[in-house]
Amino acid sequence: MNAAFIAMATRCDLLAALEARGSRTSRRARSLRVGARLKWNRTAPAREALAKRAVDIGLASAALAVAAPVWVPLAAWLALRGRVFDRTRCLGRNGTAFDLLAFAVHGDGPGRLGRTLGLHRLAALFNVIRGQMSMAGPRPAPIGELSPRDAAARARYQVRPGLVGPWWVRQRTNVAYGHEAAADREYVTTWSVRGDLGLLARAALALAYGGRGEPATTRRVSMLGVSIDNVTMDDALETVGGWLEARGTHQVAFVNADCLNIAWRDRAYRRMLAGTALTLGDGIGLKIGGSILGRPIRQNVNGTDLFPRLCELASRKQARIFLLGARPEVVAGVRHWIAVRHSADVVCGAHHGYFDTAATPGVVEQIRASKADILLVALGAPRQDQWLAAHLAATGAKVGIGVGGLFDFYSGRIPRAPVWMRELGLEWVFRFYQEPRRMWRRYLIGNVQFVMRVLRERWGLAARALES
Repeated sequence: MNAAFIAMATRCDLLAALEARGSRTSRRARSLRVGARLKWNRTAPAREALAKRAVDIGLASAALAVAAPVWVPLAAWLALRGRVFDRTRCLGRNGTAFDLLAFAVHGDGPGRLGRTLGLHRLAALFNVIRGQMSMAGPRPAPIGELSPRDAAARARYQVRPGLVGPWWVRQRTNVAYGHEAAADREYVTTWSVRGDLGLLARAALALAYGGRGEPATTRRVSMLGVSIDNVTMDDALETVGGWLEARGTHQVAFVNADCLNIAWRDRAYRRMLAGTALTLGDGIGLKIGGSILGRPIRQNVNGTDLFPRLCELASRKQARIFLLGARPEVVAGVRHWIAVRHSADVVCGAHHGYFDTAATPGVVEQIRASKADILLVALGAPRQDQWLAAHLAATGAKVGIGVGGLFDFYSGRIPRAPVWMRELGLEWVFRFYQEPRRMWRRYLIGNVQFVMRVLRERWGLAARALES
């Protein structure tokens, strides 16, 4: 009996010892796993930077190899002339100075052709291989232009400058709103190798849209019989801000390719647009149309991007906004969006868009009683613009703006296209994907009609068609 008891106790002690040993081993293993994970996470930025450098060297080397039949003879020809490279002193990562290289193509003949084709920029690939630049990143800034002491520009010097960057892509697609420093800061805080590859892909597609938005030679651009104010987003906001402090009423219309197609067929709509105080070009279609006609559109000034800044302007100037259009739950969602980000007092009233002609006087009186300064009307084109032309003065609002489907986006009913699609001018593709039955005719047929009509105007045949 005692022997059995002693044997059982010994087994229990042995099991307890083994369990304790296993527990210590398990704790040690867990500790090692946690330590390894922490070490891996600490080295993640270094590994990402190393991967970025490998991608830069690989892409730059491949580009130089593919372009060798072009740049090698060019460099030899320039060597015979006495100078191969132009050098621009720039600031790179951590404010380190370097010479940005460009092939020294100047003058007439081959030199002019080389600069027109952009061959001089191939030399910057050597800067990438040297580690002075990256394939993607903020624009290389010449010394003295953007000082590292400037708080707004300081973030850009945390990374190498790039051949292309988000601001460059946005300029090409006319969506370069705000300031370059903000775009640089956004890149620095979110960059990744995957993001760089996506940026390079977008840059390749953006080249198809032609040159970046340049200062307008004229303030107004004519396209398919409609005169468009060739201004930037900042210009438009400044104009609206001035109207809020003045007397009188002012109507603002956004026109896209579909609107110009309607105006092509509808003379009354075309004449009504001629009477607006501000007609703004909306969408990549107008960018392409302006390029075809040799009348570049400076910026894609669309209502969806303007809206948050307009709300900020109204809040700052203590102006009141009235929302008219869409379904009741949609307009209520927009009102909530504004109240959360600014103040409930910014919106002085709202009414859905499902009312008939008989109810119009009551709607107008409701707007007048609200003492609105800004009236946003979302009834779709051309109805919203025609409604404003007929009733804006009676509402007492200082500024009336037709905003199309904007309420759907800010109420959350319809998600907006991702930023990368907007930067490429492909927001219309996303809209078609969301509502193919409603949008197929507008985009698949309407876009082709728009381009053909712009070509007719380019060839001098549009005036005759507009008169008929």
